[in-house]
Amino acid sequence: MRSALPGLDALPLAAATRLGERLADVAFLLDRRRRRVAIDNILRAGIRDDAAAASRLARASARHFAAVVVETLRSADLLGGERWREAVSFRAPAAVRAILDDPAAGLLVASGHLGNWEIGAQALSRAKPVVAAARRVSNPHVDRLLRRRKPGDRFRLVPEWFGPPGRFTDALANGEALALLIDLDARGEGVKLDFFGRPAATHVTAAMLHLVTKAPLVFASCRRLGAGRFELALSAPIEHRPTGDKEADVRAILGRLNGELEAAIREDPAQYLWAHSRWKYGEWEPPPGFVPLAGRLGRSAGAVEPRRVR
Repeated sequence: MRSALPGLDALPLAAATRLGERLADVAFLLDRRRRRVAIDNILRAGIRDDAAAASRLARASARHFAAVVVETLRSADLLGGERWREAVSFRAPAAVRAILDDPAAGLLVASGHLGNWEIGAQALSRAKPVVAAARRVSNPHVDRLLRRRKPGDRFRLVPEWFGPPGRFTDALANGEALALLIDLDARGEGVKLDFFGRPAATHVTAAMLHLVTKAPLVFASCRRLGAGRFELALSAPIEHRPTGDKEADVRAILGRLNGELEAAIREDPAQYLWAHSRWKYGEWEPPPGFVPLAGRLGRSAGAVEPRRVR
């Protein structure tokens, strides 16, 4: 990583992005497990109804993720000083802009692995200090190297799972924006909710914080418009009147967030990270006429066969 980053920094952003996309093509062919997961997920979601089309979309998603990595590593160049105003177009209702302008108002921001979520959180920090919940990279040396490349004045990371109990509520009480990704698999810790019509374990953190702290909750997406250009869009505040049934309230809020994310993904499915394991429950039924692809490298993106999701 230390050897590669200076070379990445020396390239123009467009050239670095193209290099990342070519490397993604190689990784897509070699990493059979992730390739199968991505194609599986696309078919489960009903975004494509045959394996060949799902394979093409999965490859485009892999290229997009490579561009996300390159742009995130170059975020200091993209967003430094006033350059962020040229790189990021900002869209938000007046009610949300008023919250961003109020230094005492905390804000819950829910998003998913769509577009460039890293750039979106960093760009939002120009309007209000952002606290982002993130898991650490398993290699501690790489983790430190990557964290040094993130802005430190109005953007900070807190542990996603293990950390001080009040790290989330303190951020909201301090008038910061707390950014959470809602499409991580919650395993046995969340609730089962439909995502693209199939049950998925969903973390309850965003909904519970909204109910407990009364902080306004919005959905955000940061789409890539091209190399180094983005559109950050925030929804109107998601309003939910508590019913007294906490579980029903949590499900209603999370259902609304899942719906927002689904709609955003359908607009540009190639910008979603299909290679992460979102669904863990139930049996997958192949669509009518489904024919598995050949599994040899070079002939296709790989074989996809019906299998049990553990």
